[in-house]
Amino acid sequence: MFSDSAAAHAYRKVPQRRCIAKCAQRTCLGCHERDDKSRMRRIVSIGGMITIDYKGSAPGRGGYLHPHARCLEKFAASKTKEFRSLKSGIDRAQRLRIIEAVRGASALDS
Repeated sequence: MFSDSAAAHAYRKVPQRRCIAKCAQRTCLGCHERDDKSRMRRIVSIGGMITIDYKGSAPGRGGYLHPHARCLEKFAASKTKEFRSLKSGIDRAQRLRIIEAVRGASALDS
């Protein structure tokens, strides 16, 4: 079609970019890796009480956890006294209750 290579190079088709909606990214409190918000469970601190936010719309400071065993174990074993995302401390007993709640919510999702 074109005789000189510069013109042929300029004519080359550019692949169409698909517009992929970016998902909100959050950091897991267990493994500290970033992932899509939809793949995690939200933990909320409301007035010093820690609960699981099943709908994702509860008011208060929130943190996120993957429902994977590896992340839950790291969360339980963490020596962090206060989580910045929650602006609250979570003792070992509370962490174990949170882990059981996350596992229960994950079993219901399956």
